[in-house]
Amino acid sequence: MKLNKKKLTAEIIALMTVSAALTGCGGSNGGDTDTVTESSQETGSYTTADVQGLLDSVSDTTTAPEETEEVTFSTVTDVENEVDRAIYKAQVTLPEGWAIVENSKDGKFYASNLANLSIQAQNYGADAELSPLETLADSAAASIVMQNMYYQADTDFGEPQETTVAGQPAIRYDYTVTAYIFDVDDEGNKTGERSVFAEYIDRLYVLYYGTDAYCLRFETAKDSYDLVSGEFDEIIESFTVAEDGTEGYEEASIYMSEFESYSMSSIIASIEADAATAEDLPEVESDTDE
Repeated sequence: MKLNKKKLTAEIIALMTVSAALTGCGGSNGGDTDTVTESSQETGSYTTADVQGLLDSVSDTTTAPEETEEVTFSTVTDVENEVDRAIYKAQVTLPEGWAIVENSKDGKFYASNLANLSIQAQNYGADAELSPLETLADSAAASIVMQNMYYQADTDFGEPQETTVAGQPAIRYDYTVTAYIFDVDDEGNKTGERSVFAEYIDRLYVLYYGTDAYCLRFETAKDSYDLVSGEFDEIIESFTVAEDGTEGYEEASIYMSEFESYSMSSIIASIEADAATAEDLPEVESDTDE
């Protein structure tokens, strides 16, 4: 059962979460830099309203203004000691019915029967010149829109909201994702017609804690939002960042160690052991006449 959850988690993350860890949260990434460069010249960043219009024509780079204000992104910094990774410092208290599905250096993923939460984090160097929080959040929003566009799903962001998470200034986005099924003809070609497959209501929280950046993303089906909205609030209120990641690293190590028992090599070894046991059993004579 746990093996199936692992596979399901990988599919969910590939389809619906911020791509490539914190690429969309201010990392030094060419695609995101180009996106912001095409944005508002007045502020050096862009509002949520700009994100959708900008990405609707993302393939047409000729629409970029001739003169734009340069936006400097924070520099992603790796760590010398594994326990210093920002993701291991992140801690939450899960409501009843929630369980951890993924716990590794690449992120944490939690789920209940109705919703899920992904937490991703990135270390920045002590001497890093951090991007403004608004730029970090807009980059995350743009990355989500891009990811959903790849799967031909529509993303509709609301306006950014200033809030506080773990005692730090944070930006919250509420947004909806609409996934479609596309009709095809007998030869497998799209007809241009589509129907709604599923609708989701998501929340994104982005914050800095010292020189570490965190993205927390909640998701649930539209029909379930009223049932789990309070749980989202509860989890956000419980979110803390430890001084170091020792405890989180140990928890992740235990989780990965437990998962090893479900690895393919272990499964094959178990099958071979069963086969060897079967060979040692006495043969049963057949009642069939020759």
